[in-house]
Amino acid sequence: MNINPYARLIEYQNLAEDFKMPYQVHGRLDKEIMLEKYMKLTNKPTHMLEVRYIYPGW
Repeated sequence: MNINPYARLIEYQNLAEDFKMPYQVHGRLDKEIMLEKYMKLTNKPTHMLEVRYIYPGW
C-alpha cells in the first residue's frame, strides 16, 4: 500500500520499457545492473523539509 503523506505530492512509477542505456556498447550484466538502478529511482524527498508539490497550471 502506497500512503502519500502529502495529498499533492508528485509520484512516478518507472517503467522498464522506458529504460534506455546511457551508452551503446554494453554487456548483458551492464544492462541488468543499470535497469535495477533505474527501477530504484524515485522522486521521494531526501530531506524532511523538502516537499515536491504539483503546482497549479501543470
